Amino acid sequence: MIDEALDDTLWENPPMANYAPHYPATDMEFAGQQLQAGDLVLVSFAAANTGPALTASRQAGSNRAHLAWSAGPHACPSKEPARHITVTAIENLFNELPDLQLAVPEDSLTWRPGPFNRALATLPARFTPVQPARRSSGGSVPAASGQDRAADAQAAPARTGRWSQFLNWLTR
Repeated sequence: MIDEALDDTLWENPPMANYAPHYPATDMEFAGQQLQAGDLVLVSFAAANTGPALTASRQAGSNRAHLAWSAGPHACPSKEPARHITVTAIENLFNELPDLQLAVPEDSLTWRPGPFNRALATLPARFTPVQPARRSSGGSVPAASGQDRAADAQAAPARTGRWSQFLNWLTR
C-alpha cells in the first residue's frame, strides 16, 4: 500500500519536476518545433508523466512507469535504496503515530515556487504525541532478561495502527 502511494505521488508530483537543461549545438527540429542552436530545452518529468503513452501505461496498471527516477543510462542509480528508505520511514512514522492525519484540507496545501524542485511549503499534521523512549545516561542499555521483556510487553499499551497490527501479526 505504501509502495502504491509512493508511486502515485511520484506520478502526480515528482520532486524534480523540471530537470536536465539542454542546449542544441545546431539548429534543429524536435517534436515539430524549430530550435535554434543554443536555445534552452528543459526536460520536464512532471509534463512527461502526463504524456499519452505513460497515461495509457498507468491506466493499464503499470504504476511504476513514471519518469520521476528518469530512465535509461541517466536513471537514478539509488532508486531502490531511496524507495526502501522512504517506505521504511513511512511505516515507522505510522507505527509511532497511528492517528496521524492532515490538519488542513488537501486543496489548501501550498507548493514552494521554483523551476526545478516541487515540494510543499508546509505539511500541517495532527497526531497524538507519544513519549520518547528513554535511554540511560551511560550510553549503553543493559540487556533485558526474558522475564523483563515479557513484563514490558504486558505493561506497554497495545498499538492499534494498521501497520502495527500487521507487524504484530508478522512477528507472532
